[in-house]
Amino acid sequence: MNNVDKETKKNYSYRIIVMLVLITIIFGILLYRENRMHIAEIENRHNLALYEAIHHMQKINSYLHEMVTLDVEEYNEDVFTNMWREANLARVYLARVTVYKPWTSEMQKVF
Repeated sequence: MNNVDKETKKNYSYRIIVMLVLITIIFGILLYRENRMHIAEIENRHNLALYEAIHHMQKINSYLHEMVTLDVEEYNEDVFTNMWREANLARVYLARVTVYKPWTSEMQKVF
């Protein structure tokens, strides 16, 4: 009877250890997936902000081209107002772009 109790306790201990290991593995997998989703969301926000900043800078370039090619004073004022608005929007989106430390150290080496 004593030997059977030891085997039962031993099996019970193994089951508890296996359950804890499985719970830990499942929890680790869930945390990993959540972390990857968070990283993807940050990268998507970064890419969107960069795209929007580039888009607004291209619009500024087209407005500058219009100002140079057309020589009408009233139209130049409208173009300058639109260009100012696009520049402010580009500045806002550029502020959202994160700068990673390795990039800044690489740029310091170049300059």
